[in-house]
Amino acid sequence: MCLAIYVGCEAPLPESAWDKNAPGFFLEQVPTKEAVRGQFRSAHVYYAGSHEGCGCGFAKDGKDGDELEQCQQNYRALAAILSPAVSGGAQVQIFTCWEGEQTKEARTAEAVTVTQLVVPGFEFQQRTLLTVREGK
Repeated sequence: MCLAIYVGCEAPLPESAWDKNAPGFFLEQVPTKEAVRGQFRSAHVYYAGSHEGCGCGFAKDGKDGDELEQCQQNYRALAAILSPAVSGGAQVQIFTCWEGEQTKEARTAEAVTVTQLVVPGFEFQQRTLLTVREGK
């Protein structure tokens, strides 16, 4: 089962497609009929994928060396996409879950800063709704 990372934002974010020939972070708009949109109030909802082609590349548990660095790069790429929107005053939220749990209620809701997203010890937890804020 894969980890799924979704981003809701009041403003449009730059999208990128998964490229199996150059695997890395990607961000794709979620179709309007997808049920996960119910987790957000935002008009713009995206799926954030990793170098693994899904959200599993954000899971750091048990990884070290190059694998851990690849995971960390996914967090840095996500933070780089979100930073201008947050700095511009847009509300940004991230919902994380296992595939198949997109309609389940979040277990926890927390606030994080863009800076916290790239701290090596930070890792997404399942069924969490994060509000991303500016700051340190």
